[in-house]
Amino acid sequence: METMKQKIEIVKDLIRSRMDTYIIDANSHYYNELFLREYLRYDISMTLKDPTNQPEIALLYVSVDNLSEINAKYNPQIGDETIQNAGYLIQQNLPKNSLLIRRNGPGYIMYLRCNTDEVVQIAQTIQHEIRTSEVFVEPISASVSSVKFSEIPKVGDADELTEAMLRVGWKRINLVPALGPNAYLDQDLPSSSQFVGRILLVEHDPLTQKAFQLFFEKNGFAVEISKDGEEALERVKSKTFDAILCEKIIPKRDGFSLKNAMNDLTKAMNTLFILMTHAKNVETVLRANELRIDYVVDRPLILEEILGFIQRELKKRGTYL
Repeated sequence: METMKQKIEIVKDLIRSRMDTYIIDANSHYYNELFLREYLRYDISMTLKDPTNQPEIALLYVSVDNLSEINAKYNPQIGDETIQNAGYLIQQNLPKNSLLIRRNGPGYIMYLRCNTDEVVQIAQTIQHEIRTSEVFVEPISASVSSVKFSEIPKVGDADELTEAMLRVGWKRINLVPALGPNAYLDQDLPSSSQFVGRILLVEHDPLTQKAFQLFFEKNGFAVEISKDGEEALERVKSKTFDAILCEKIIPKRDGFSLKNAMNDLTKAMNTLFILMTHAKNVETVLRANELRIDYVVDRPLILEEILGFIQRELKKRGTYL
């Protein structure tokens, strides 16, 4: 019979043998963001110990611009193939001493060790290869954002610097859609110093629109507004949002119908969805549960409460830093 000590060693061996399943993306077989965080932390710690003559540490975030349209026009499987083919092209053009990381969302991160002036050139090469390739079901483009270790204030230890660098990278790739397709962003936009995320407000009343926009922009969110459900659906097909705030009764397509349509969109099905209503009751809540609506809030609304919902949910989902 095995002793306790033997069992412990067996379990340790099992964990070691399964470690790859935790740090490698099951679909693409590239390293994931968990591995990136640890690798970056180690590389930064080594750089801090010996900062002389070290090449730049840079992260390039790559996002396929028209993935939502491809998913809608064809099917999610074609969308997945598009992402995989983009990864293959990036891998083929990856410089030496670099890594390709699969993002938690639909895209990649390139981990570079290179001269500072090479970062833009590498980004442009990747964009060109994707834009001119014939391996996709239809022509696509990719937007890229970058963050360099040299631009991060050297305050704190390797753990804090790692989180700071990842935070900047995440913020910039979320700002890129505002610049249009095939964009490149290597600095914060003038209005983005407190950027937290992107909200779509689906509301037809102009006064409510203005109140929401002022409040959430003050708290670091970019706010886009749709006055009816059809317009909102077209927006979520073409853009990524961190949260949807939707009135239950709106023109053309009500809140329930909008969420039902979003559930068929790979990129939008898990977006935080908050339904606002003048008459919250059991029937409304049950229907919301069926459609995987995250919150149902009753009027009069308390905007600070909704802000709290969004911040906590985004933190749990790993998109609020």
